[in-house]
Amino acid sequence: MLKKLLSFFLLLAIACSCNVGKKARSGKDLLFELQFKGHFDADTVSLTINGCPVVENKVLVNDKRESPTNLHLEASLYKGDRFRIFYNGAVIECLDTSSKIAVGILFNNTAINYSMELADGKYIGFSKVSTSELSFRQSAQPLF
Repeated sequence: MLKKLLSFFLLLAIACSCNVGKKARSGKDLLFELQFKGHFDADTVSLTINGCPVVENKVLVNDKRESPTNLHLEASLYKGDRFRIFYNGAVIECLDTSSKIAVGILFNNTAINYSMELADGKYIGFSKVSTSELSFRQSAQPLF
């Protein structure tokens, strides 16, 4: 009987520790995650999401050419019509207008705008193509 009881609690502990969905740093469900990866070498980025300023004049670098940069953020829903962005210890609150997010990037003084449907995936990654061009990828699975 004791052996069955211990087995039950062990299985319960394992089931509770499984990660059903990734949680943002807030502990709430992840709305989206955004990263920059690959071939950045002292490139400058400013970033807005749904018109909300997030990063200004951030210098991106890679330790290795295919590794993520020092710019990684996560967002989770907050109070129904808003979401919170968690970046580098800061919490930035923005309006959530729809299931789309508008990402504005000033990359080495070149303005680039993206509109993304979160239904296409909550993991968003940007890579450098040239000194004035980025490529982006969106996925339902973590990118990096």
